[in-house]
Amino acid sequence: MSNPERVTISEATKHYISQVTNEERPTYQQELSRFLRWYGRDRLLHEVTPPQVDDYVQELQKTGGDYQARLLPLKNFLSFAKDKGYTSTNLATVIKIKKTASRKNDAPSVDRQEGNTHYISPEGFQQLQEEVLRLKAMRPEIANELRIAAADKDLRENAPYDAAKEKQGKVEARIRQLEATLKTTLVLNGKPVSTAKVQQGHRVMLRDLITGEEVRYTLVNPHEIDLMAGKISFASPMGKALLERAVGDRVEVSAPQGVLHYQILSVE
Repeated sequence: MSNPERVTISEATKHYISQVTNEERPTYQQELSRFLRWYGRDRLLHEVTPPQVDDYVQELQKTGGDYQARLLPLKNFLSFAKDKGYTSTNLATVIKIKKTASRKNDAPSVDRQEGNTHYISPEGFQQLQEEVLRLKAMRPEIANELRIAAADKDLRENAPYDAAKEKQGKVEARIRQLEATLKTTLVLNGKPVSTAKVQQGHRVMLRDLITGEEVRYTLVNPHEIDLMAGKISFASPMGKALLERAVGDRVEVSAPQGVLHYQILSVE
């Protein structure tokens, strides 16, 4: 990364993720992977423009749930990018996050939409359960931090107390989000029986009709995104374009660099 202007989004993301805390890393990795997939992992970070960031914010708002909490990793990443010289503009200023979110916004993104059941793999379900247990185990530590900070008595300008309260709020909001997701998402045991049409859990091979390149994607729950393993969300632009389509179908996917054209070669 000797030349900041030649750093790709993928490279910068890996650099940033390595510096966040172990508790934050799963959430940050998931949310930044969404942005990376939307914009293009091999594109140069300094080419990202404020309107493009705003477009992404608008798309994320459409998913519902606590989208503001999901924007925080991206906002922090973009601030980091400016500090490192990867971007000439502080793109983080495009993202406006309210300090006090309503309880309504603390709800998770909808995992079961009207007439459409969403699934998660057993591994993904277990990971969410483990995260809930890990976050709940933090409660005594946070409570102790609050007790120590409150001993100062003057809470009006008590930075440690404010920091502990903010930490507590984030942890509790995440616990509520995860518990609601665990209640409303069904565990997918094995792949869908029928491969006539693309469904969540399917592995799809595509051919780029412009470049001829062949790519494989597995459609998974948004909580299981792993771009390095080819796992993309069924709610992503690519995922939405593939759902309910069949082998031989041509699909179009809107991306910042333009409309991408693919043909479905196989569904497993």
